Amino acid sequence: MQTRTSCTPLRWWPARLLRCARWHLLLASGGALAELKCWRIEPWAHGAGAGEAVAPVRITLVRDWPRALLHAHIPDCRVMAVCVVCSRGGEHVLAVAHSDAVWRLIAFSEDRKQFYLLSEHTFHRRCVLCVESVVLGGQHAVLTAATDGRCAIWAPEAILQHHFSALDRPRPLETLPSVKSASCSQPVCAQSLHQSGINALVILSSQVDSKTEGKFAASGRVTVVTGGDDNAVMVSVLRWAVDDADSLHVEFSVLAAVAQAHAASVTGLVALQPGTVLSVGADSRITVWEIQHESAQEQAAVSLSAVETCMLAVSDPQNVFRIGAGAALVVGAGLEVFKTTEQSSMDV
Repeated sequence: MQTRTSCTPLRWWPARLLRCARWHLLLASGGALAELKCWRIEPWAHGAGAGEAVAPVRITLVRDWPRALLHAHIPDCRVMAVCVVCSRGGEHVLAVAHSDAVWRLIAFSEDRKQFYLLSEHTFHRRCVLCVESVVLGGQHAVLTAATDGRCAIWAPEAILQHHFSALDRPRPLETLPSVKSASCSQPVCAQSLHQSGINALVILSSQVDSKTEGKFAASGRVTVVTGGDDNAVMVSVLRWAVDDADSLHVEFSVLAAVAQAHAASVTGLVALQPGTVLSVGADSRITVWEIQHESAQEQAAVSLSAVETCMLAVSDPQNVFRIGAGAALVVGAGLEVFKTTEQSSMDV
């Protein structure tokens, strides 16, 4: 694995890209005191000059959402994770995981430059650590994971439809209706995966069945990889189906697990390519995992094997991100870039 290291001390906070336009990006970030911010990133001049590797950029704070508007259940509530559920024009809906055991749907309007709380969801007993979104049969679903070791799947489609239909009605620009009453109170499905907190959750693949049976209009499966405080890495599958009444049905099952994937907590996961996942842990190790189906049958067993492991140069690794084809960025007490080869090995 080829590595490049920067020893600049950093602190990682969750952030997600909202919109990528021709000349600017919108980025949502969260941190301590439950603050949520939206940033506009744009070049100083349109495009980089010939031979310029990196164009200078300007970062502007578009809007922040102070903790006072959240009514959090604990005084030191923090944003633990952020993901984009859907966007339409200049309207974006985020799923935000908070440390008060609640995850929330929050909308951001580019025109109004405002955040709006759409709904709050309580199910987990402890701090919600991870949140991801996926589209299942044309419906938006949200996956959450927490320090109670459980992963839950939510179907907020009714909330999203209510929100966007309300935007289509004539109204003053400064008003936006609340849809908290439309909140889905319980997840569609929940599964206990790890003995303690789930620190990392990544959606590896999503497939739609070519044929459906019975009353279902669409069906398919989603492969999910998780890592937790119990040092384990697990591969699970979500079997989902949407019936004629547009109700979402989900079944959760574990396909493979490595109990001692790391010598300490797994802190980050990233999918580099289909069937390949990279993990980092508090043991300062980085590992490439290969996921293989033993046969083409739907219920076939899955093997999870470590292809290569090496030590990190940066200490206290917090997360890992994909930054290109076969390349990953580890964030900790510094930065480290890794590049994998086609043989699933890592060149140092």
